[in-house]
Amino acid sequence: MLFVMERKLDTSKLDDLMQSNGFSISALARATGYSKEAVSNWCRGESQPRPASLLRLALALQVSGEELLSGTPHDLPRVSFREKARRKVDEKFRSDFARSARHLEHLIPHLPEKMCHSVFIRSPRIDYKHIQAEAMRFRQQLGVELGGYEIGFVRLLTYVQNTGAIMIPVPWGHKSHPVNGVHVNLPKSNTDWLYINIDTPVVDAKFWLLHEIAHMLTPSLVPDSSIAEQYADAFAQAVLCPEPVASNLHSRLLSLNSDALRIKHLKKLGVMLTVSPYTLYRASNEYAKANGKKEIRLEKAIYGAVTNVVKETPTLSELMFSSSPPEPDEYVSESSKLFNTSFFDALKSFVVATGKSSSILCRLLGLSTVDAMDIYGVLTHHGATETTA
Repeated sequence: MLFVMERKLDTSKLDDLMQSNGFSISALARATGYSKEAVSNWCRGESQPRPASLLRLALALQVSGEELLSGTPHDLPRVSFREKARRKVDEKFRSDFARSARHLEHLIPHLPEKMCHSVFIRSPRIDYKHIQAEAMRFRQQLGVELGGYEIGFVRLLTYVQNTGAIMIPVPWGHKSHPVNGVHVNLPKSNTDWLYINIDTPVVDAKFWLLHEIAHMLTPSLVPDSSIAEQYADAFAQAVLCPEPVASNLHSRLLSLNSDALRIKHLKKLGVMLTVSPYTLYRASNEYAKANGKKEIRLEKAIYGAVTNVVKETPTLSELMFSSSPPEPDEYVSESSKLFNTSFFDALKSFVVATGKSSSILCRLLGLSTVDAMDIYGVLTHHGATETTA
């Protein structure tokens, strides 16, 4: 990708990214193949990298070249994806989704006035003790005691509602769609929007909702960058299985005399807490690594255990609706009630006021034309009939 260097390198962004990625000037010089003097001059703004040099910097810092430049439009949506295991979101999907997300701005006048989110994690970094401290602070905000294990899904929904973020429950399918959740921040209106795939197994639902909450709490991290995704995953894991719980789990797993018994224990605990056994397994080993203890290796068996648990676990939509897939009217009404979201009311107000067609639902919800028309009919009380855009 070529970059036209009409804008200058943003030295403030560069410094932040170097710190979050653990790069000194010397280390960045080695990673990019340039001299220490050249990198130092770029960091001080005394010279500007050529397009090829900018690309190397971006690759080393795991961001796009555009994000390193000053004057980047501040009203563009900041979008972060929670990818499914072994699924990758390609650039076309990312760019198409970002373009569609801009239409959310049209709904702002149709939303009830809400409080703005003002609690953020300062200086987020990939550090075990830091993440554990932030996770414990978050659990306290939820009202979960240190000895309390399970965090209910509804409790997390209530937290999101209290921040003023808008939740968008979407039927994206369990396997066909590449993501489980999406966080969108609209800088122009300073609003947060969380897309929630209701076709996700409940055993995974709390993790990916916490993953998106982490993105809300860390606006200083570049959206959808490697560091932002690692932090969101680590935060979600630490909230669901904080260090005291991970310590007890690690001791218990070590006391069992076979991998089969360890897998059985992880599955049982996962079902009890409504958390993936893999999350618990990772939490146990992260605790061990941070505290100089023996890690437990179950890679050959843990993935099969996770697959079995997922197969035995219903999806959110299967618990929410009387039929699968749900009827359009039930989808709108039950999603609005369970997630206590004003999204559908705002969408209805918008399409009625503007006469927009069902194509706006295709863009905002990522639905097929047929599904969009059915939901459009519910919102406008026109059945499958719609007005013209």
